[in-house]
Amino acid sequence: MDRALQVRAILSARGVTLFHVSRRSAEIFGRSSQFYIPHNLYYDLGHSLGTPTIFQLLALSHVTGYRLADWLVALSVDLDAIARLQLQIPWQHTTILDSTVFDDQAWVPWFAERPGTASPSSMAPLTHFLTWAPPKRASNLLAMGTRKFLYAMIGERDLYAVPYLVPRSIVRVDPRGREEPPLFRSATSEGPFFMVEHEFGWTCSRIVRLGKDRLLLHCPQQPCAEREIHIG
Repeated sequence: MDRALQVRAILSARGVTLFHVSRRSAEIFGRSSQFYIPHNLYYDLGHSLGTPTIFQLLALSHVTGYRLADWLVALSVDLDAIARLQLQIPWQHTTILDSTVFDDQAWVPWFAERPGTASPSSMAPLTHFLTWAPPKRASNLLAMGTRKFLYAMIGERDLYAVPYLVPRSIVRVDPRGREEPPLFRSATSEGPFFMVEHEFGWTCSRIVRLGKDRLLLHCPQQPCAEREIHIG
């Protein structure tokens, strides 16, 4: 649908006209404000002179009562594409991904377990276990999770993670503090992985405790790269 017709239809559904919205934006924000909605907005949209600015979209959201996310979707701006685009970037360093869900009313393709599927004796394609199911609202899926996780992509130059994890792998991080501290150095120094933020960014590493406030980023493949850090 033409953008001007799309905006006209949205305002009509709310029982207002562009003239009303323009007048209200002037009353609330002032005609000289960036939030002012011009009375010739339909003309601008119809002649590809530009999309409403983020300030004008915020004003439209305020005056009409529709969410900003809904206005952005109506004008073909999909904020949830940010997360998908992040996955296409060849990160050199491990990076925390933006897992924000902007449109919680969006329909998400979903799946279900295939009935009668036995546990395989070896690796098998995921399609052997799952099949397509009716889509679900994003809000319903968000309500299923009681714990909030962070997600990160392993960078190609993360020396501490690459020996164990393939670059561009997605890892899930539990941000809650661990009750037990990292282990002191041992023969293997095997233990859980930690997502560590330091002065140069992030890394996914096993940690060795050297003392009360001293930790070591463990890198058995390249011992010279092991790095001591101080808590606080």
